[in-house]
Amino acid sequence: MMQENIHAFTSVDQAVDPNSLVRFLETAAGYFGPLNARSFALLRVGSGSSVLDVGCGMGNDAASLATLVGRDGQVVGLDTMIAEAVRRTSNSNLPVKFQLGDAEKLAFADADFDAVRSSRLLCHLQEPRLALTEMIRVLRPGGHLVIIEPDHDTLVIAAPQRETTRKIISHFSDGFRHGRTGRWLPVWCRELGLIDIQVEPYTIQMDYEFLLDGLRLDETVRRVQEAGTVTAEEASAWMHWQKQAAVAGLFYSALTFFMVSGRKRG
Repeated sequence: MMQENIHAFTSVDQAVDPNSLVRFLETAAGYFGPLNARSFALLRVGSGSSVLDVGCGMGNDAASLATLVGRDGQVVGLDTMIAEAVRRTSNSNLPVKFQLGDAEKLAFADADFDAVRSSRLLCHLQEPRLALTEMIRVLRPGGHLVIIEPDHDTLVIAAPQRETTRKIISHFSDGFRHGRTGRWLPVWCRELGLIDIQVEPYTIQMDYEFLLDGLRLDETVRRVQEAGTVTAEEASAWMHWQKQAAVAGLFYSALTFFMVSGRKRG
């Protein structure tokens, strides 16, 4: 069965193989341990806190947050696909629940949560700024918001073919609804009135297998060629160099994520 490209998260309800999206999230989770831990600390939650995790995916982060809020608190994980999250936590006895929902129109009252968190969601949405507005709306005055977003234009891949590499990375970034949300997060948070804003960039190094199997690098190159942006010879030479670099232990790639935190006035 076809393996989905990462761009399939833009419309998961139309995914040919939803299980491949779960497998991608499972693999990607290994890159985000320290980043997630830092985001939990910035939320400043404790026993009795109520937390909303928007775009909760498989529910792992929501479950981790539930251990911080204790039995007197509650974590709500919201996503467009929650079956896997429910399955993984069904016997955990953690104060966490999952529900289907639209990040651009949250079904919660104003100031419902002590803290709100989202990771790698906004780049897939039609209106990311609207979703951010909604997250701030449901946050209580004085509560903390933490958002993690990539800026896909910061993808670097070592290759001697400089112009070809630029074209491939631009095509990859443009494949998202909003591939540059990382750089806009601080701007939007200031515009929407958050205070005590902190911006922390994290550059994550990725191996060849992850780019090939997770980000579907080969499919991106194929699409760039089909679009006429590079020739068949250029695409073939570029992929050949990457494969040889991986065999020789010379492959290098990295992507920068921006974690922005802030506090709601009040």
